[in-house]
Amino acid sequence: MHGHQNISLNFNPDITFLVGANGSGKTSALRLLQAALAIDLLVLSSIRFSKIEITLDQMVRHNLIIYHDGPFLSFELDGAKAETKIPLPADDERSVYQSTGRLSQYMEELRIRFLKESSPRFREFSNQVRPLFLGLERRTGRYDDEGIDDELMFRTKRVIGRGTRDVVEGIDNCQMLIERAYRKFRRTNDLNSSRLINVIVESLFDYIEFDHSMMGGVREQQELQILVQRRKEIERFSSDLGGGDRANNQISNFFSRISDILEKNSRAENAVNIELLLNKAQIQRIMKILAEMDRQKKQSEKYYAPIKEITDTLNEFFNQSRKTVEVDSVGKIKVSHRGAQIPLEHLSSGEKQLLILLTHAHFSPNRGGVFIVDEPELSLHMMWQEMLVDGLLSSKTNNQFIFATHSPEIVGFRKANCVQVG
Repeated sequence: MHGHQNISLNFNPDITFLVGANGSGKTSALRLLQAALAIDLLVLSSIRFSKIEITLDQMVRHNLIIYHDGPFLSFELDGAKAETKIPLPADDERSVYQSTGRLSQYMEELRIRFLKESSPRFREFSNQVRPLFLGLERRTGRYDDEGIDDELMFRTKRVIGRGTRDVVEGIDNCQMLIERAYRKFRRTNDLNSSRLINVIVESLFDYIEFDHSMMGGVREQQELQILVQRRKEIERFSSDLGGGDRANNQISNFFSRISDILEKNSRAENAVNIELLLNKAQIQRIMKILAEMDRQKKQSEKYYAPIKEITDTLNEFFNQSRKTVEVDSVGKIKVSHRGAQIPLEHLSSGEKQLLILLTHAHFSPNRGGVFIVDEPELSLHMMWQEMLVDGLLSSKTNNQFIFATHSPEIVGFRKANCVQVG
């Protein structure tokens, strides 16, 4: 690298801290790592190197090699060389493209051509491994949120005149990620409402065959007791559907009768069994609705859990400056100080850094993948630096984090995870 450095790095499966003096090559190595896996020709052509070799241990072990051989880049995957070499512009040609603002577009055209001509195996590999790189400016890269197949479908149409996707500002991208998660949560709730209506309609036509257990057995009594215990949920469900006082009175009357059945059954009166039998269909209908409500509650909690996790984690940090973070009813991030809302662009640089890092760890499409962060300590108070790694790990996404850092506070007690560079 740079004509004089040979760098070999072995990364831990969870967290790796690259440490070393300024100029030791940490940032360049990480940029090349991300660019190699994303086939980012703009970066690969801007950092001088002779060979990049990456071994990935995922479900299947892969070995990728990129050679910078004179004016060409050539690729080799698992011992099979790609037939197409990528011709890079000479220095004077590159300067012309750069001066006219067309360098990015030209590199994108080369990249699309290479991807189209590459083998299906290479495309499959490229779709599986795409680390997210957050550099010093804390923006996502050009290819962090798209798969190779998606790019071939859409980028060919937009490359002429537009070049690559504009890099998205970090805070704006955070907002998009959280809104996307919230829309998924709301969409699930909307689908659940439709499903619940179907359950109600279907239950109207359930044919119930008679058996002697309907005459007041132990199981039937337990079912009635569960029903009485969940009265509040049924009342709330009725209210959500728009039920008024008349519906509330009917629900109250129904549960009074059920309570009477339970009380009379303890005295073993024969009339109770007939009354229970007459209301069996209604009771089973309600139990079916409750079962569907339980299923939907679990599903909603699953989709809302990451949103709650990120707000809880952010508040552990922001509470120290008497600020609170919440996600509103349309998925917007809201930060307030003593009741007064603060626009996100007015947050301190450290607060913005924190929001960007934690949001990507929780919501990025790369969840469960590789996150590369250059100097995560930027603008963070030492106390926040000490808390940062634990906050990132709270995402519970089995991410692999790679940090290039100068901060002992970021490393903390995890010295065994440090890799010296230079």
